[in-house]
Amino acid sequence: MYSRIQNNANIAVAVFAFPVIGMILWYLFDFRGVVFIAAVPLAVLVIIIGSFKWKLSVYIFLVWLILEGALRKWFFPDYSSYIFMLKYVILLCPFLHFLVKGFNIKKKDYPFYPFVLIYFIWGVFELINPAISTDIRVKVLGIMVHYAFIPMLYFVPLILDDTDKILRLFKIAIIISIPLFILGIYQYYSPIYSSINKYIGEDQNIALAAGKVRITSVFSYISTYTTYLSMITLIIFIVIVIGRIKKTTMIVISIAAILAIINAFMTGSRGVVYLLVAAISVMLIIMIFTGLVKKKKNVFTILVLTMITLSTIYLSEFGKESVGTFTKRAEQSGSVIDRVVGPMYPSNFIAAAGMIGLGIGTAYQGSRTFIGNDAEIVSLSEAEYEKLVLEMGIIGYIIVLLLKISIFIFTINSFKRARFRADKIILLALAVYQVPIIIGAQAIIFNTLSGAIYWFSIGMVVSINRIWRLYNAQGISYSTL
Repeated sequence: MYSRIQNNANIAVAVFAFPVIGMILWYLFDFRGVVFIAAVPLAVLVIIIGSFKWKLSVYIFLVWLILEGALRKWFFPDYSSYIFMLKYVILLCPFLHFLVKGFNIKKKDYPFYPFVLIYFIWGVFELINPAISTDIRVKVLGIMVHYAFIPMLYFVPLILDDTDKILRLFKIAIIISIPLFILGIYQYYSPIYSSINKYIGEDQNIALAAGKVRITSVFSYISTYTTYLSMITLIIFIVIVIGRIKKTTMIVISIAAILAIINAFMTGSRGVVYLLVAAISVMLIIMIFTGLVKKKKNVFTILVLTMITLSTIYLSEFGKESVGTFTKRAEQSGSVIDRVVGPMYPSNFIAAAGMIGLGIGTAYQGSRTFIGNDAEIVSLSEAEYEKLVLEMGIIGYIIVLLLKISIFIFTINSFKRARFRADKIILLALAVYQVPIIIGAQAIIFNTLSGAIYWFSIGMVVSINRIWRLYNAQGISYSTL
């Protein structure tokens, strides 16, 4: 049974390319005159070169995820849609490389792969669902939003084939984040209607918390920035607990940790603050009971950094002000439990969607222009699972939920099997990171940055599994310490 799935894997993943290519061409054809003539050969040239240098393309993709928002809202707002599409062009490069070379998907690497395939098959079925729209642009956008980042399950293990490479990438990500945090603080103290605080789209009101701007840094929206803050803060925590850091590097990482927490308060988002506190607390408890944090140096480092962070927040002027505005907004908002747990049960939309939903792409915010008056039906949904039910029905909701749970179980089992201390800490963090995603408190389908981070992180889980299997096969000794 599985061999048949594996033999058909290349055909299945090949289909991912066509919607992406189709939508990119549609956007290119929307250009006129000289721009179109220049854009087409340039795009083809970039894709060809990127296919040969596919590893570089993946790294460029990661950097582009950070730069994209700044380009869209500050530098080239008139070309926002085209800039948004460029990340799919970049990701096409490694994809096309392996379409030519072939994908080798093994059961031991991807035990959850059958669920991915079922998810994809159901998405293809939803292409012919005419309930809301038959516009091909809506369907193609839906396929892209749901499936474009899944191939990173395959790319990432081929690039990050050693734990030291993963940790090196983490440290680079932390260093890159510092200017973004400083920009966030600058936004917080800038005038509300300053150009630095604008969103994509001139007609959108700037979100406030107790009269202060809710910051977005270089990202397009608040939800995108809170997604970034969630992952980068966990990465900082991982690197600090694992150790292996020079004193000068430790100072830089400590600064990044303090700035990240202050930025989290400045977003005014209760979700990112509460979830990070819960995630780090759970991780510390598990690590203490499993012996992953038992060196005095680790405990001392965590305690000192915690004291410095708390002192900075509660003694510095901008620290106290950010906590104050966050607290005022939290007091005025609704129940935290309803916001965190409620999205998992989209009961209000089941009657409208039924078993098969209204068609893939119909609940995606980018499709509303093409849907027209019927967009009002799907615009009422906000949470991930609400949108999913509307698009793919109860069946699609169950498929995606089972896929997320199967990946979570895979991550937990990987944590249990791993023997290297660094590997176990990374896997534990990635398992905890998935909990809000499973319950629907964090989107991975309708938030493109979150989706890219999620599938990249699962690729790291696959990579770590391969690493310890390689050591086992070679008979190399290792220690849980």
